[in-house]
Amino acid sequence: MADSKITALASISTSTDPAVDPLVIVDVSDTSMAASGTSKKVTLNNLLSSSPTATGAFTVSGLVTAGSATITGAATVGTTLGVTGASTLASVGVTGAATVGTTLLVGTNATLTNGNVIIGTSGKGIDFSATANSSGTMTSELLNDYEEGTWSPTVSAETGTIGSTTLISSAYTKIGRLVSVCFDIRIDAVGTGSAGLKVSLPFSPSLGQQTCGAGREYINTGKMCQVPKFDATNVVVYFYDNSTVIGLLNRVMCSYTYFV
Repeated sequence: MADSKITALASISTSTDPAVDPLVIVDVSDTSMAASGTSKKVTLNNLLSSSPTATGAFTVSGLVTAGSATITGAATVGTTLGVTGASTLASVGVTGAATVGTTLLVGTNATLTNGNVIIGTSGKGIDFSATANSSGTMTSELLNDYEEGTWSPTVSAETGTIGSTTLISSAYTKIGRLVSVCFDIRIDAVGTGSAGLKVSLPFSPSLGQQTCGAGREYINTGKMCQVPKFDATNVVVYFYDNSTVIGLLNRVMCSYTYFV
């Protein structure tokens, strides 16, 4: 061994077990053989059974599956990081897919330079249980939904039938159980419609919780509007004095916030 280069040695045959066959290393802390170190044997199992800690930059272009890994430097994963146990990362850059089986513990901050945090299971989200609670009765600290968009409400009269209406605009934002909507509706033909103006909502409001919004008719009257919940599907719009908002070419702009 001492007179041969490693490149001159024979290769392991396919019939042997590379996991237990010895490899040659030089132990520089042992100078009993030479000042530069002592040759010793180690198996592949010896290497894999220890708990390596990466203190510098760790770049992986393939697949890494770790039961428990602690990385104190920067880890850049090109494709997939599969962690089945607990992983504590001081700095990790993931450019591909990261799959964590149980818990991912990040020592400081997690920064996404490109992409999103995607909740893969309905009902799961961001858990704020570590924060202090109010003096009231807390029922949940899990933010498990966010959505924004537009919808096409059904517009009708509380009494009679409106001839026709035009939806100028509508929008909603849903954060957890809280939904905020706004709508702009023009009444083009009154027909036999009277009393309140019924407007359907993008999400059914929670039963037993009465909420109220506000608005304004700003083309003909300039009057302020009130927007209470009407039933399990709709709100109803009145003028502030409980008179009807249904009038020819009246344009009703309102906002309403409620719980689902």
